[in-house]
Amino acid sequence: MKKILSLIAVATCMVWLSVRANNGNVATKEDPKNDPENKSAFAANPLLLNGKSLNYETFWLYSQGTLAVVSGNPESEEAVKIPFYVYLNREGFPVREGASNSRQIVYSVDVAKILASARPGDELIIEPARKTDSQARRIIRLRPIIWPFPQNWLPKPAKGQGC
Repeated sequence: MKKILSLIAVATCMVWLSVRANNGNVATKEDPKNDPENKSAFAANPLLLNGKSLNYETFWLYSQGTLAVVSGNPESEEAVKIPFYVYLNREGFPVREGASNSRQIVYSVDVAKILASARPGDELIIEPARKTDSQARRIIRLRPIIWPFPQNWLPKPAKGQGC
């Protein structure tokens, strides 16, 4: 019974999150395809999480998986991983604890290790290492899932009943 209620609660939260639809959580530049001076073609969303395009609506403080930045169409096999820096900013300053390191160049990273030292309101900065790839820079403001129900929304079992 507890597992079913937990699954219902998680599904409800995920639906609630998807309804919030981007609410300014992600700062991105305009679509680089429209830029005539664009030398490397980046899709509107060059980020991959576990080999699939990153969904900003479901990315949150406790997301897990391998994060990468690609040039070209992220859905095709011709997409090329590019080197990038990934780190956390808290109140305008880089976070130096945990795996958040703005000095290390990576081609892919386990995002859970970076987010382990994150707090609500922090920004996840994804910055390409090469200046020619600068239009792929992304800033994601990290927010926790806000539980939309009161804490006592489930009825308590009668005395002597329960799991």
